[in-house]
Amino acid sequence: MPRSPSTPEPPPGPRTGAAIGFNTVLLILAALVAWGLFGPYSF
Repeated sequence: MPRSPSTPEPPPGPRTGAAIGFNTVLLILAALVAWGLFGPYSF
């Protein structure tokens, strides 16, 4: 059975770990922005 091209595997190596860390930083920044916009200090 041929592999489906719609589900590519992540590239091996330390780049995956760096990407996860970068996404985590973006998620934290997005959370801080959302807290600043919709948090208790917005009112």
